[in-house]
Amino acid sequence: MDAPRHLPATSSGWSSRDDYPLAGLRQQAESWPPAAFTEATRPDSVDEALNQSIYLSGEYDREGDMPEGVANKSETEQLVLDFIHAAYGQHMNIEAMAALMADDFAWQLHVPLSPVVVGRDAARAELEKHNSLSTGMIEGSEIRTIVSSGDTVVVERIDVNSMNGVTVKFFVTAIFEVRNGTITHWREYWDTSHVARQLGIDPAHMFDPLAGDS
Repeated sequence: MDAPRHLPATSSGWSSRDDYPLAGLRQQAESWPPAAFTEATRPDSVDEALNQSIYLSGEYDREGDMPEGVANKSETEQLVLDFIHAAYGQHMNIEAMAALMADDFAWQLHVPLSPVVVGRDAARAELEKHNSLSTGMIEGSEIRTIVSSGDTVVVERIDVNSMNGVTVKFFVTAIFEVRNGTITHWREYWDTSHVARQLGIDPAHMFDPLAGDS
């Protein structure tokens, strides 16, 4: 049985294995067939091995060559990016954020110190508190990494906010869970001591303004 050609050299524009930019995969192809190949898809040439190695490794970007699962993953990550970008600016766009939340949305501002806010309406009210105490994410904010597995998206960020005239930088790792095109869970991890030092307060009182304490 002929092995399937996922990225034929003729359609990709690469005329031979020496033209491929992926030197590591070329070396892998020299020792074909790799263990990942089944009998049904065992390559019968070095070029064939290289093509399949690219497919199995995910190292491809030719239009039309991306499997459906990868496209779905990208859509999930984009949903989370849209949610985060709605929090940029002098004030968060709370309605845009709420539109991407599931009815049973659950948010924990800080794991493990903050309470879990459950429900879209409760989350919207909590975000309104944040808008009254701080800007949204302003200049200097950055999304450094976004990765996903299935319906779970992990984002590494630098958030810059202004609180009472003090510019504060947060180093955040956030976990999002997505279902049917909406976000169901949002959990954040960051160093309260680092933020408290910037604000000149005791870390034990970090969340007092959100609780309504003086």
